[in-house]
Amino acid sequence: MSEAPQNAQQPFSIDETPGTGTGAPAPVSDNDKMLAGLAYLIPVIISGILLLTEDTKRKPFLRYHAVQSLGLAVVVAAFEALLSVVAAVICLAAVFYLLPLVPMVYYGVQAFQGKTFEIPYLTAFMKQNHWL
Repeated sequence: MSEAPQNAQQPFSIDETPGTGTGAPAPVSDNDKMLAGLAYLIPVIISGILLLTEDTKRKPFLRYHAVQSLGLAVVVAAFEALLSVVAAVICLAAVFYLLPLVPMVYYGVQAFQGKTFEIPYLTAFMKQNHWL
């Protein structure tokens, strides 16, 4: 039978985002920046909603921040669990429990400003596992 030509055009190239028709990602709107920032402040709820919506598949900026904020939430939860054991031994728990708010607020502000950034160690780990 006949074989398909080897140089047949694919529906879209690897670097091309479906739906845009160009190789460029969709522009980042103020709403996208707000949602990305909120994903760091309310990670499980906002990130979960963002990852479940169809619109996020066409917006790599939103998907990037939704996945990264979930990763940060997991790290913070592990930190809090470890801290619970340490806090049972020492009584400085109040200061330590507020400590994770510093990077969460910082990264939230960075996302509000429309920046795509890397969290040391976490982003590299997530990229290595193809989560980002």
